[in-house]
Parts: sequence; structure tokens; C-alpha cells
Amino acid sequence: MPQASDKKANPINNLNHPSGLRAEVVDSIAALEPYRDEWNRLALAAPQKLPTLSHAWVSSYLENFLNPNETWCCIFAFDGDQLVGLLPVIITPFRILGFSRPRLATPFNLHTFSVDFLSTTDRQNEIIPFLLTTLFKVQKASFGFAINRIPETTPTLDALANNIEGAGLILDFAGYASIIKIDGAIDDFHKRLSRNFSRNLTKAHNKMAKLPNVKTVFLTGADATEKELPLLMKVEASGWKKQEGTAIEQSPTLVSFYTALTKRLSALGWLEWHFLETDSRVIAGQMGVKMGRTLTLFKIGYDEEYSYCSPGNILFESVVERAYSEGDTDEINCITDMTWHDNWVMDKRPHYDLWIYPKHTIPFFFGALPRKARMSISKIAVLKSVYHHAKKLLNLSGRVAKARKDD
Repeated sequence: MPQASDKKANPINNLNHPSGLRAEVVDSIAALEPYRDEWNRLALAAPQKLPTLSHAWVSSYLENFLNPNETWCCIFAFDGDQLVGLLPVIITPFRILGFSRPRLATPFNLHTFSVDFLSTTDRQNEIIPFLLTTLFKVQKASFGFAINRIPETTPTLDALANNIEGAGLILDFAGYASIIKIDGAIDDFHKRLSRNFSRNLTKAHNKMAKLPNVKTVFLTGADATEKELPLLMKVEASGWKKQEGTAIEQSPTLVSFYTALTKRLSALGWLEWHFLETDSRVIAGQMGVKMGRTLTLFKIGYDEEYSYCSPGNILFESVVERAYSEGDTDEINCITDMTWHDNWVMDKRPHYDLWIYPKHTIPFFFGALPRKARMSISKIAVLKSVYHHAKKLLNLSGRVAKARKDD
């Protein structure tokens, strides 16, 4: 690790912190490089096991996704010369009542989420609050700080639960991620699937068997590079994503982001490509990231010309079977909660949005209060929906009982 004097960083000493932690603030891509290896090691050791926490992912985001009016900084926490924690923050200008109150957030969009505090696993309850305190010192007049879609496995929620001084925390449910736990035997996994879905898989395999030279390709380690990205982009753009304009290859920004990202992930040895081919034509593909014993699937696609033989399901089944047979994977994280996940009887991991508002007049009245009001209204709407649904079921049950009585 280079010494602080070798970096383009802004040291901030918190002399009152009992543990002697100190902070440095960096705001240029080049200045992030000296932290790269230790940053990635912190991400690899974090309980979330998400590559979006890594230098590879965050730096690729910062290079490609910032709006023209946005800036950023990354706060690093040190104990002596050892990097023990960090927090990347996007700074968006915001004015209210004539006052400048920038909005703060970790990187977030449809291609990057769950970016969170990082810290060594043995001192999270002191390092995470220290990073937050430092952030509010650097951004003294901020409107608030948002962390979007963090999993329940994050240590942030516990670390901040009783350690926030001068700020209030608001937590809201943000959906699920679908997870497959790799335990037991593959036969146990197949037995959990419904009979109907198992029959459909068998039919898909029979149709796939009629295609020429079908094979599944797994590229890992040094064999998985950014050079395979066009294969995934092509198959992803073969159907509805291209029609909706959301395919990677339709956006120069997305192409640039995923090229930079896969190059960095490949250098770490974390990148995986999974392809299903017929006569060397890719008909289904996946971009995976392997961190320790967790495989995360970030991008998937299949050629809709072959939808009759379910190439996406066939490839996904092969990925699960490979995880069981090789014995080096504890879970497969699909990161979202899609309808098709239910066919595979996946577990669900809750995620949350976290807002932290300084206890000042403007953030409280124009940030915290409206946020709580919107959450209350949303919960009332959900309760009303449940009530009306239950009422319909009760009415239907009553009509059925009456009809049986009349018979």
C-alpha cells in the first residue's frame, strides 16, 4: 500500500475517535488506483459477496454513468497504514428555499446497485459510523444520503442502528433477490421442482437434442475476458430487449461500461461466461461473477428464434448442475426477483433502501417527513389491496358455501 503522501488524497484526521481511525478523501479515477487491490480484497471478504462493492465495479460506474452536473468522492478509512473501510459517494447539486443542499448517494442505476459501506469484518460497528461521520464533515450542508437496494446480509444496518449522531435513519423494503442454495445433492434440487415444470424441461431437452452440435461452454479464470462480451450482447439483442431499446449494444455508454467492467473483473479472475451453442451459434448466454463460493448472475439472454426449446432454462439448469458437481459454490445469486425464478423454487433475500437525513430543519421538513409520509401512504395502499382481495375471497367462499347448502 503506497503511503498517503504518494496519493492525490485529502487527509482528514478525526483526533477524537477513540480507535485512532483517520480518513482520506479521493475524487479522481487515477487517484483510486493505489487503493485498488486492498479495496477488492475488502469486497471479497464482505458478507454481502457482491461484486458491485468492488473497485472494479465502482470505478467502471464512475467512468461511464455520471450526469454532467454530478461529482463524486470516495472516503477511505485507515488504521495506521492499513485500509480498513471505504465509502464511494455521488454528489448531486440540489437547491431548496435558496439554499444549496447537495444530495448524496452511493452509485446506483439499473446496472449498478447495492453499493454500500465496506469495512473489515471485525470492526464494522466503529468503522461504518466513522465513515458516515466523515462524510457529513466533508459535505457539511448536505440534504441527505441514500443507499439503494442493500441486502439483509449487509452489516450497515446493525452498525448504524445505534451509532448515528446528528442524523435520522429511514429504512424501506426494496424487493427481493432470488437465491439458489447449493446444498445436498442435485437430485434433491430436482425433486423440489414442480412436476409440470420438470415435464416442460424434459420436453425442452428433447427438442434441444434435435439441434446439431449442441454444447454448453463455461469460460472461467484466464479464459474469461472482455472479448466474449459481444457474444452476450448479440444474443441479448435478439428479441424483446432490442425492441424495447434496452439491449447493451444499443447504448454506447453501456458498451463502454461493460467493456471496462468485464476487463477489470477478468483481471481479478472473477468473471465467468456461460454459453449454450448449436453449430457454434450462441443461443443463450450469461455473464457471471464468482466471488469466493458465491456465483452472481448479472446479465442473461437467449435467442428468441429458439424459444421453443427454452435455451435459457437449459443453460440455467446446466449452471446449477455444474455448481453441485464441482462443489465450489454455496449459492447462486440471481440479484432480482423475476417470475421465472419461481419455477426453480428459489429462496428470497430481502433488500432495503436506506436514507440518512441530517437533523437540521431543511432535511427534516423537506426530506425525512415527506419520505415517511410516502412510505405510510404506500403501506396504506398495500393494506387496502390486501383487504379488498381478502374481502373478495370471503365473498366467494360465502357464495360457494351457500350454493352447496342449496344443493
